[in-house]
Amino acid sequence: MLFLYVVIGILGAATLIFTVQNPDPVAIRFLDWQTGSFPLSFVLLLAIFLGVLVASISAFAQQIHLERKIRQLRHQVSELMAFHARESSRALAGTPGVALCPPAAGASGELHRRAS
Repeated sequence: MLFLYVVIGILGAATLIFTVQNPDPVAIRFLDWQTGSFPLSFVLLLAIFLGVLVASISAFAQQIHLERKIRQLRHQVSELMAFHARESSRALAGTPGVALCPPAAGASGELHRRAS
């Protein structure tokens, strides 16, 4: 935890030095839109903040997608385990000529007779 505080302190000091060394006023223009004068350091730090915000939103969307995929795969694993348990109990009961074949993705489990 101390390491994290040291890193935050160093980044804060670097930001302070950057702000003090770049006080030149700049105006931002985009198409017909124009701002007043802002210090260069403020404009650059705002751009960095907006970049981090967009990247965070993108990462959050990716995390939601991955959590949904994990939930889907867990459900599929539970279905396969249930199928395996059912088929194992049938095989132990002595059903001759029955092969244990797991269901295809999204299909219900079926027994397949081996050609002898």
